[in-house]
Amino acid sequence: MSQRPPHVAYLCMEYGLHESFPIYSGGLGVLAGDFIKSARDLKMPMVAVGLLWARGYCVQRIGADGRPYEEFPGYDASFLQDTGVRVRVRVRGGEVQCRVWMTERFNHCPLFLIEPLRHEDRWITHRLYEAGTDTRIAQEMLLGIGGVRALGWLGYPIHTYHFNEGHAVFAGIELMEEIDLADTQKHVRKLNELLIEGVDDLGGTVATPRDPNRRGAAGRGARRRRNRHVLAGRESPGLAPCVQHAGGHQDRPLGAGPKAPPAGLRGKLRWAAV
Repeated sequence: MSQRPPHVAYLCMEYGLHESFPIYSGGLGVLAGDFIKSARDLKMPMVAVGLLWARGYCVQRIGADGRPYEEFPGYDASFLQDTGVRVRVRVRGGEVQCRVWMTERFNHCPLFLIEPLRHEDRWITHRLYEAGTDTRIAQEMLLGIGGVRALGWLGYPIHTYHFNEGHAVFAGIELMEEIDLADTQKHVRKLNELLIEGVDDLGGTVATPRDPNRRGAAGRGARRRRNRHVLAGRESPGLAPCVQHAGGHQDRPLGAGPKAPPAGLRGKLRWAAV
């Protein structure tokens, strides 16, 4: 078997590939879908990772009484191929075992979709952007941690991780845990310095936020992101303060100029708003 070249791994919560496969909500998904289709057209070494949602995103209808309501339709996913890879992600203190599906059906680079194996764990992937902080964080843990682990078992050498929005924040934390544990504290101190100084020198990741200003998504999610390590159940010393730093800096005035949003986007090699 020929050795694979280094790849870019593209992580996103949603992909707009075709209306018959409604695992997207809007512009972010359409951007992601076009991105991985272009990668295929240009023969770029790229793979994509997302989650397999049990229901499609909401469709608005008008009822007989003239009032709007939402439906979350089912859809056909029988064309997905089972890679045979299984990964486990610790959520709420328990191990969630996941299957990894793959598709190239809509003329895009390989897209790997993660789905919990057990029915009782599928509350995580019931709907895209399900309401509730715990559910959203659990979704992001499956995407980030599960995505990194899946690509490792699939045998892809990853040169760069591209996070489309901050939803894949836990991939960065998982990558830190792959570092030699003897150097964990050193890397945590380095990351904290980068977060405080705003220096882009960590390497290996790229992020595309939609709102680089703390008045937007960054400010709204700071407290939630700062406390993510509690749900993650990390045991490595130093990771908790690292995530707390990533959660935002209260001494920085609002509107003080564009900065990468907290947690999901700070500490990246490069980032650009879209």
